[in-house]
This record gives sequence, structure tokens and C-alpha cells, in this order.
Amino acid sequence: MVDPPYNPFWVLEGTTFRASCSAEVRDLEWFIDGSSPKVSGYEEWRNSTTDGVRTTVTISKSKMGWDVSPNIICRSPSAGKDVVVGVNIFAAYIRNANISEGNDVSVECRPDSSPEVSTVSWSRDGAPLSNDSGRVILLENNTKLVILRSTPADAGVYTCNMTLQAGPKINQTFTQPVTLAGKPYLFEKMSSHVQVYLNDSLYLTCPVKGYPSPEVYWLHNGDTPVSPSTRVTMSTYEDVAGARLSVRNLTTADMGLYRCAAENGLGRVVKTFHVGVTGGALTCTGHVISLVLAAGVVTWVMRVE
Repeated sequence: MVDPPYNPFWVLEGTTFRASCSAEVRDLEWFIDGSSPKVSGYEEWRNSTTDGVRTTVTISKSKMGWDVSPNIICRSPSAGKDVVVGVNIFAAYIRNANISEGNDVSVECRPDSSPEVSTVSWSRDGAPLSNDSGRVILLENNTKLVILRSTPADAGVYTCNMTLQAGPKINQTFTQPVTLAGKPYLFEKMSSHVQVYLNDSLYLTCPVKGYPSPEVYWLHNGDTPVSPSTRVTMSTYEDVAGARLSVRNLTTADMGLYRCAAENGLGRVVKTFHVGVTGGALTCTGHVISLVLAAGVVTWVMRVE
């Protein structure tokens, strides 16, 4: 018995070929072009049941090349039987693209095999795409995916699913990532005005996405970089590193304008926050100080004892 039970067995160029042969014999062997699999760069594993009745031999080779058309045989001399495994290696032409906002954009996935034995479908985040999927159009036997009036939110990784016939009633499916790159964008509307209390904590979130994932940095009151410290931390939000800013034990020096800037190789986007710090009463040795914030003006009231 050969697993997987495909004959011919399709292999996508550059991917791994793996097959197992199992039988109730002790002298089971694989032959690649008449020689041991190791001669052709294959790895080989042999397992037997505890009683030694059934033997399983597995072979594997990574990054199968287009120029390789191996003659593969699973053989048992004692049984006088050969199982010939046909291997067809095919290539897939992948064309990625960058989004130009408002314009139509297309990507391609073309298996290098005859149309009679292959079909192509598309998905994104596990959801299938079709001509009924809003602004999506599939052309040329589904090998070309077009998105009309593209937006930055269309950027990301799309999955091309290639199904090839491995027999009259047996199909093999291969997946390939196809990328649609786009500049960073703000995916949530958040208030730009934040009011917090003295000595409390400030939490700001930069709601950005993009592909490739953007790099995020924070600025305070102009071009002063916000750096991590014992009070300041930056963490991941929606899979974007550094997109969440936390500042503990707020002081009046922490008020003002905060900007998060997100950029990748295709563009840059900035979100601005106006942060006000409202003070309560502060007690100091020898005198009392009251901090009042009104209309953006800080007033100190002091009594000397």
C-alpha cells in the first residue's frame, strides 16, 4: 500500500515530496531511478511492527525541482511485486501586486499544467472569493483575481487553491500565498481628545493596518520620540507591534499632543491625540498645593505654613 494513494502524484515545484510504502513483508524497499533514495538526495525512514510482520518505509525530499522526473518504485523481492509511483512536477506562476488606491488591481496564479487536469479557486482569511464577492472579478479560468476600485483595506495575503486530478476520482489540492501590498491605513475611528487624571495611567491605541505590516513609532509634543521606560510601555495591537502606548503615574509633563506614525515601504499614516491631565489635590510637606486645569490653563494655588 502506498500513501498518499495518488497515481500519478502531483508535486508543486519547490515544495516537499513525501510518500510511504507499507506491506506485510520484511524486505520492503524504495528505488529512485533504480538506486537507493539516498543517492538522489531523499531522506528515508523505516518502521516495523513489534512482531516484524508489517514494514513501512517513508521517503521525503524538499524543494523538488522542475527538471526532476523521478522513476519511483516500491519493491518487495520476496513478494515479487513492484508498485510504480508516477510523479508529475508542476510549476505555478505567481504575480503579486501593489495597491494604488481607487484603481483596479489584479494578481495571478497560473498552474503550469493543462486546463483539463487543473482548477483554480481563491480565498482570503479562509473565506472563498468569487464573482459574487462584491468588487471581486475572476478571469481567465479563475487564474486572475481582479479587485475593482481597490482600497488599502484590500491589502493582505490571498490564497490560491490549485486542484489537480491525480486519478479518475482523486484530486490533489495545493495552496500558494499571493500578496497584495498596500500602504498603512487607520481602520478604526477613535476620539482624538483624551482626558485623564493625575497619577493615573494613559492608554492610547494606534488603529493601523497595512501589508507589509507597518512599523509604528510615537512622538510627544512635536518630534520628541516616546521611548520605553519604567513608566512607558509599547505593546502589540491587532498584530501590529508597538501600536498600543501605556504611560503610568501621569504627571503634568505628560499632557499635550501625541502622534502615532505608521509606515511601510508603500506609505505613511499619522494619528494625533490631544491629551489633557486633570489634577486633584496634592499634599506637600509644610504647605498645600492645589492644581486646577481649566480651558487648557494650569493654575497653582499655594499656602505657605
